[in-house]
Amino acid sequence: MRYLLVLGVLIAAVALAAGCAKEESGGAESASASGGKVAAGGPEGGKMAVKVNGKIITQAEVAEEEGRLMMAMGAGMDPQQLESMKPMIREQATNNLINRTLLAQAVDEEGIKVTAEDVDARIVDLERAAGGAEGFDSRLAAMGVTREELRDEIELGVAIERYMDAKAAGEGGPTEAEMRSFYDENPEQFERPEQIRASHILLKVEPDATPEVKQAKYKQAEEILSELKAGADFAEVARTRSDCPSSAKGGDLGYFGRGSMVPAFEEAAFALKPGEMSGIVETRFGYHIIKVTDRTQAEKVSYEQAKGNIEQYLSGQGKQQAMTSVIEELRAKADIEYPEQ
Repeated sequence: MRYLLVLGVLIAAVALAAGCAKEESGGAESASASGGKVAAGGPEGGKMAVKVNGKIITQAEVAEEEGRLMMAMGAGMDPQQLESMKPMIREQATNNLINRTLLAQAVDEEGIKVTAEDVDARIVDLERAAGGAEGFDSRLAAMGVTREELRDEIELGVAIERYMDAKAAGEGGPTEAEMRSFYDENPEQFERPEQIRASHILLKVEPDATPEVKQAKYKQAEEILSELKAGADFAEVARTRSDCPSSAKGGDLGYFGRGSMVPAFEEAAFALKPGEMSGIVETRFGYHIIKVTDRTQAEKVSYEQAKGNIEQYLSGQGKQQAMTSVIEELRAKADIEYPEQ
């Protein structure tokens, strides 16, 4: 899991691999840019999977990247289907690492430097997105990644961003006509569905809880509901009594549309008007008491409202296309060697 997609530029680099894999599906020999073959030995890190301009990528590194891709693709996918895709995923993993190596080499050749302060700033952004340093460290631990490994990846990612910015200098962003055309040709993307804003109090019940435990939790929910009906402040009760992480925000779940919550919760929440409170709602998570605080009707987002997001999206598409062109150019000039079979 070392090769984190923590920066948009690295996401783009990985996305390229699908196209590269398609072009190079003829096997190891046809995939070699140099056409050369070398012995399948390698340094202490393991047997060689591929050599890129003299830099060896080991089979262990490919397996690590393959595992990351399997984990990312596995969510919601049938295990049998995922198993059948293993050869393609392994090829994609190899191409990911080739692309990454080529970009790292290009950055070195250009002499692009990244300071510790640059890396620190990115980590602060990532921590904020994760809800704080503690939550961020928990995610890293779950992924088996250390902060030092992360810093290395961020340093490379920032350097690649600067390399790509230099390559794309003078190209400019999307024009007004291009943005307007995108808005007119994709009306379904600018339909804002009905949403509600709701808060809740959760008394968590484990799936394997005994009937006695469930009964005790339900009685607690009844007591809380009575307090709320008697005038207790919903947000304050949520802060002190709810088992959901949203308790820190007084139970506020923000705005959400249909399909975002489990069916029983959604049905109860959307049946309420702003200011109304539900009874006790049971889901697989436990017992909820829900209060709706706002509701927005379905509407079409105007061009002026959407313009900023459209510009950002089209700019991102342009950067990804530029990344594709750069990597194709680097691969065309590279000496890529695969081991003898």
